[in-house]
Amino acid sequence: IMVRAVDTSGNIYAAGYQSGPGTYTYGSLPVTGTAGGANAVLVKYDSTGTVIWATTVSSGAAASQFLGLTTDLSGNIFAVGFQTGTGTFNYGGQSITGGSSGTNITLVKYTAAGTVLGAATLTAGTGNSQFNSVTTDAGGNIFAAGFQTGTGTYTFGTASATGTATTSNPILVKYNASLSAQWINTIAAGTTNATFNAIGIDSGNNIYGAGFQSGNGTYTYGSQSIAGPYNGSNITLVKYQ
Repeated sequence: IMVRAVDTSGNIYAAGYQSGPGTYTYGSLPVTGTAGGANAVLVKYDSTGTVIWATTVSSGAAASQFLGLTTDLSGNIFAVGFQTGTGTFNYGGQSITGGSSGTNITLVKYTAAGTVLGAATLTAGTGNSQFNSVTTDAGGNIFAAGFQTGTGTYTFGTASATGTATTSNPILVKYNASLSAQWINTIAAGTTNATFNAIGIDSGNNIYGAGFQSGNGTYTYGSQSIAGPYNGSNITLVKYQ
């Protein structure tokens, strides 16, 4: 288990992965993996710590993980992370097929009862991509942040973004409530390696992406350019409207 979220009723959601095709028991609920590597897992607890339900991928031949988690005002749960390769993964009846032979971003929407309402991933990509964090606004829109690697183009449904840094490029993607990508932001210029590890939103619907960029070169986020003072990793905080 790697991340957690709490809903307005005090229920707790924990997400991450379990290894291999064996069975893991959460409280009294058994969950069996399908892949030989990591299998994405989501568990709901009530406020006393009793397990209400637990779920993992019902099919998928390679690794998958959940790395970010949030709830919205309607009690829906959103889990983000990645699945590996161009195979098909099934999340509670919703199947999605990766567009890259590397890792592919994932976004899965659950009801409070654990029913999967939708799932999304890449439709095309040239390397690795991953979501590390997710948040929602009052209108039901979802914002997910992470990275894509290299200078190729990655397509998220009808929206796409082309990387400029040779290693990783931070990405921020807006989805509507139906999990259709509305827009993508990445750096307009950068040298080696940058990513977003966390995301937040305020009452004015401003969005904040936090993470790092590598080296003392200049990276451009929209029209804002910043250069790190250190030749290692430099913290970044970017505000979007």
